[in-house]
Amino acid sequence: MSKELMKKLEKTNWNENGSEFHVFNSQEELLCYIDRSKNGKWWRDEYGRHDFEQCVFKFPVTQWVNVFESNACFKNAVFKENVTFNKAKFKENADFDGCRFSNHVNFSNCIFEEQFYPGSFDNSVNFSYAKFKNHVTFWRTNFEKYADFSYSKFEKGVSYEESFFHDEFIFHNAEIHGDAHFEAVEFKGKVNSWNLYCFKNISFKWANFRQKANFSGLNITDGFADFHGTNFEKNAYFYSGQINEIDLTKSVIEKSVYFLDSEIKKANRETWRIIKHEFIRQSNKIESLNYHALEMMEYEKELFGVKKELRFSLFRLIRDFYQVFQKGNRTNKFVIFINRLSNGFNLLPFRGVVFTLISTLFFYLIFIYFVIIENNLELDYSAKHIGVNFRQALQFLNITDWKYYPFNLKYDWAYGVLFLGRIVIGYGIYQTVQAFRKFGSS
Repeated sequence: MSKELMKKLEKTNWNENGSEFHVFNSQEELLCYIDRSKNGKWWRDEYGRHDFEQCVFKFPVTQWVNVFESNACFKNAVFKENVTFNKAKFKENADFDGCRFSNHVNFSNCIFEEQFYPGSFDNSVNFSYAKFKNHVTFWRTNFEKYADFSYSKFEKGVSYEESFFHDEFIFHNAEIHGDAHFEAVEFKGKVNSWNLYCFKNISFKWANFRQKANFSGLNITDGFADFHGTNFEKNAYFYSGQINEIDLTKSVIEKSVYFLDSEIKKANRETWRIIKHEFIRQSNKIESLNYHALEMMEYEKELFGVKKELRFSLFRLIRDFYQVFQKGNRTNKFVIFINRLSNGFNLLPFRGVVFTLISTLFFYLIFIYFVIIENNLELDYSAKHIGVNFRQALQFLNITDWKYYPFNLKYDWAYGVLFLGRIVIGYGIYQTVQAFRKFGSS
């Protein structure tokens, strides 16, 4: 650069600390500042060559360096026109704290190896395919226009707490390897965040979604998705997600939230209830029944406590039946117990069939025992009379036949067993029908 230009810049940027450049009107002036002598007075001591603290850039800034070997300081700087840092690599800290971007800024394909301190974005910003190797914080950051973080990678997590997105937030196909925080974030535009991969926890607690939010294909294999108290003013989509655990407690859903084809491993009872209710609103009877069962299973855990996992067997039956009569909520415990036993909370119709047949056999044997005692008889259970006994047992199953006299025998006390047995058998038939109606018409 010419000495004349250098002298001109010194004159227009003079301050009490010596010759320091604060206002850049062109790319030529910027390059002149960057190429200044290492031994001269042009260097600031704090950050070195790339120290642009409080500088003003009045022209469209284009890429001037591929790798920032030392700290890059743009603290409290102002960019009046478009800025491009495309494919730049920041080996040390990239400090844009307090920086104002009046027009579009492009950080696409950038690599931030150390700390990144963001500024305020008065226009659109592009971080697509950017890689952050340290945890990055966008606390209370203002995004006035669209913010594109698609295909970005956060190796140690990210925080957007209390930030404002006034336009579209693009976050699809991003990877977050640490925790992600979106607590109390204001999303005024659409949120396009499909195929988001979170390897730990992600929180949208008390966030506000003013427009549609698309989280289809959300993948949280080991972490926790926290939507506690989240406000959804428009539709939200969680199609085909793989979610380890989710919380929707106290969330406000003004339109609808869609979870079709999503696999959710864990949730609290209120969350299962909310998802069930959403499927009911969407006239999806089958999925609503599935989530009703999950809601009841969670309620069962609340009533009985976390129990040692046992396969459905006689041991589990005895244990659970014993716990029904322990202190507290005996009625609710019994209802939950008998519902699970009879048809698996409306999900297992063949369990209803088995429950009905076993109940029939159980009460029939007791009934016959009382009948033969009252009549002082002994029944013949030989092979040639199996058919007769089987027919009498099937007639016992007919709950509409109250003139039931097996083998033409009269009885008195056995009627109590018949009455109780018919109630249990009728309940089993009802539960079986309820489970089969899962696939019936609405």
